[in-house]
Amino acid sequence: MKTARLLLLAVLVILTCGYDRDVANINDEANRLFDQGKIDEAKALYEEVKTLAPESAEVRYNLANVAYNKEAYEDALKEYLALAKAKSLEAKLKSHAYYNAGDAYYRMQKTDEAIEAYKKALWEDPKDEDAKFNLELLLKKKNEQNQEKQDQKDQDKQDQNKSTKQSIM
Repeated sequence: MKTARLLLLAVLVILTCGYDRDVANINDEANRLFDQGKIDEAKALYEEVKTLAPESAEVRYNLANVAYNKEAYEDALKEYLALAKAKSLEAKLKSHAYYNAGDAYYRMQKTDEAIEAYKKALWEDPKDEDAKFNLELLLKKKNEQNQEKQDQKDQDKQDQNKSTKQSIM
C-alpha cells in the first residue's frame, strides 16, 4: 500500500511538471508572437493557456495587454484593475497592472483616474521610473490646464469689468 501511494505521488508529480512546462511553453510562444506584433495569434495561444491555467495572473495580464494593444481600453482596464486588486498578486505584477491601467485611463482621456493609477503603481513599486515620469507629466499637464482655466476666468472678469465701466459712462 505504501509503495502504491509513493508510485501514485511520483506519477502526479511527473504529470504536474509536464503540465506546467506545457503551459509555460505555450505562454512563452504567445509572448514571442505578441512581441513580433502577431497579436491575434498570441491571443489564441493566451486563450489556450487560460483554459489550462484559468487562475494564472500572468495569462490574465497578457490578455489584458492584447486588449490594450487592440485599443479595447475598457476591456483592458477592467482586467488590469481586477488583477491589481487581487490580494495574492506579487507587488511587481500589481505595479505593472496599475501602470497599464493608468495608460488605459490616459488613452480614454480620464486624466484624474490615470494619475491615481500611476500613484498606486508607485506605491507598489517606488522605483518604477516610467510610472513616476507619467505621473509627473500628467500632474504638470493638469496644473497647466488649471492655470489656463484660472487665467480665462480672470480675463473674463476683467472684460466684464471693462464692459460695466463703459456702460456707466
